[in-house]
Amino acid sequence: MKIINNNSGKAYHLLPCAELECERTNTFFNEQGEQTLPLDLPDTELNRELLGFPDHVGIKAKVSRNIEATIENGDYHMPCRQAILGAKRNEKISTSFYMNEGAFFSRIPDAQLYTVFGDEKVPGISTVAEAINFCKNLLTTNDERFSIFPILIDEDSNKKWINRVEYMKADGTIHYSGRQDNLADYTIGLYNQIDRVESTDDKVIRLAAGYYISPFIKANYLLKRMFAYFGYTLKDNFFTQTYPFTDMVFVNNTMDTLANGWIKFADVVPNCSCSTILNVFRKKFNCEFIPDEINKTVAIQLFKDVNAKKASIDLSSCLTSKLDISYPEAYKQVKIYSEEAASDDSDSFDSIPDMITKYPTAYFNKIDSAYYRIGFKGNGQVIEKVAASSTPYRAEGDLDDIEISVPDKAIVMYPEKSLYLDSNGRYLITTVRGDQTLPYIGESNSLNSTIVMDNASNTTDDETQKTSTKTTTEQKPMLAFTYDSGLGFKYGTISNYNYNGKVKLSDYTLAYNGPDGIFERFYRDYDNLYRNSMHPVKANLLLSAAQKQSIPANNKIILSGQELFINNLKYKIGGKNEPKESEFLTTHLYEPVDVAISEAARFPTPAYKWSPKYTSKSVTKEQYEASIYRVTTVPTIYPPNPTAAQFAAGGQYYKNTICFYITNSNGDIHYYLFTTWLEAVAY
Repeated sequence: MKIINNNSGKAYHLLPCAELECERTNTFFNEQGEQTLPLDLPDTELNRELLGFPDHVGIKAKVSRNIEATIENGDYHMPCRQAILGAKRNEKISTSFYMNEGAFFSRIPDAQLYTVFGDEKVPGISTVAEAINFCKNLLTTNDERFSIFPILIDEDSNKKWINRVEYMKADGTIHYSGRQDNLADYTIGLYNQIDRVESTDDKVIRLAAGYYISPFIKANYLLKRMFAYFGYTLKDNFFTQTYPFTDMVFVNNTMDTLANGWIKFADVVPNCSCSTILNVFRKKFNCEFIPDEINKTVAIQLFKDVNAKKASIDLSSCLTSKLDISYPEAYKQVKIYSEEAASDDSDSFDSIPDMITKYPTAYFNKIDSAYYRIGFKGNGQVIEKVAASSTPYRAEGDLDDIEISVPDKAIVMYPEKSLYLDSNGRYLITTVRGDQTLPYIGESNSLNSTIVMDNASNTTDDETQKTSTKTTTEQKPMLAFTYDSGLGFKYGTISNYNYNGKVKLSDYTLAYNGPDGIFERFYRDYDNLYRNSMHPVKANLLLSAAQKQSIPANNKIILSGQELFINNLKYKIGGKNEPKESEFLTTHLYEPVDVAISEAARFPTPAYKWSPKYTSKSVTKEQYEASIYRVTTVPTIYPPNPTAAQFAAGGQYYKNTICFYITNSNGDIHYYLFTTWLEAVAY
């Protein structure tokens, strides 16, 4: 066996009995990639020199954990990364080697994402006006690097826009639908493309043009640049070839990106490590990054594709022992969730089954991937949001959980104005400034500026200013899709329907639940295996040099006629080629097969629904005050769906009589006696 230091081209001195114990793990089931157990190199002068004299206490440079090396043994040839673990003068230098995925992951764990871009700025921009024009163009054009759409943020206990879009005149006058003027006199623009004055907490803030405007970096471009920084080329993959992932972005919360007259990449990327970005993809979409250390490329592999592919490598001839099969005490199921989520007004639940227990009439809304229920108040319907789109996925049952914790922050869609039902009385339509629901992300961030209050509008003579500096806290990555609204600019969403629910945009959402959610699209096969299989199988294998080098860690193999996943493939390099015990996992679904309930089965369309009816008559103030039905608040009821028996019987249900008053815009008070009831009708 020979181990070569690639920087010098020289081979290390090895002990006569030196051999490497290697472990190739399946990264769909294990966190670490392929690596060796520690190997002690003799503390020779050559080894000390090649490794930077790690046995000297007084060395100035940090000891490397990313030394380029190559392991050779007969036909076996493997590029790798070497890490120094320790050293003892005149005795040994302890070291480990990382191959394939192990080499790839060992190189990037501590690198911060902003270091990929340094001080790089978008070229061709040197003024705020140029930065604004760049962002305005993103509203209507496609760019490999960026997209832009309106979002909502929290600031000083208020919700505000970033990238607010309006039909505007040159002087900033906004067109409203009720205004009787010609829309042709207006053009689509960004509300903050001109100087604005806004009130916050009884203070007036002067906002120079460009504030509250920030482009969002595209996820595929970010991955491409990140891998290039580490010397790899990202190959075309599912995310670069499949809509809407082609237009998926990392949303930022920076409200002063343009303040200095430039767009700095480091200001619009998540303030996190590169490994966090990789883990967001790995965990959220159940995929793995597969490096080619020889060609310096990276491919992306989806578990659902790997699982669907038939095994092509048969290792049965390598067996030197009988298969040793273990059976679990209990099977498991997937639970998947984001580490953080933007808050909304709904209850917080650990799963949708928990939500159904409390709200049995809840239903899924396709526009925002959240859950609602219908109630009745007076003579009308009331819609209440009961669970957010960020609710974790977990099916019902007592199985132990395989927890998939995604290191991101889940965005929710926020309805700013009215809520109403469609003609079927089922799907919720939300409207906000032109029938739009906006992605809501939570707190804003200021990196480049100080906002000064306008003293002329304040009661104090002291100048009040809101200062801010670059944050040092980690910002969780936030993903959203971009789509063309058809209105001349782009919208953002985490769902797969347009703003009014009339157009299905794709077959994917970024919510964990729902018929097109993360679980259904990326985790159902994975969950099926844990519910019905994944029995550990141990076997001793004697592998050839070519097999040791070429067997993919994440693909299925065949042993004794059965398809198995590799869990941990073990082999030796150097010394005598001897069998090593490896571990595999069964893929056959054992009967009775248990599968997680589908969204359609969980939320079947009811056969019947309630139709509100009422009678009303005016009464006098004296009659109101004497009435036994007098109420100050009109009650809301949320009845269970009507049964077939109730529909067949007809009649009135949940009948209620109330006496109340309303005050109109002129201050006049009117008193009413209302009788309300519900009738069961076919859905």
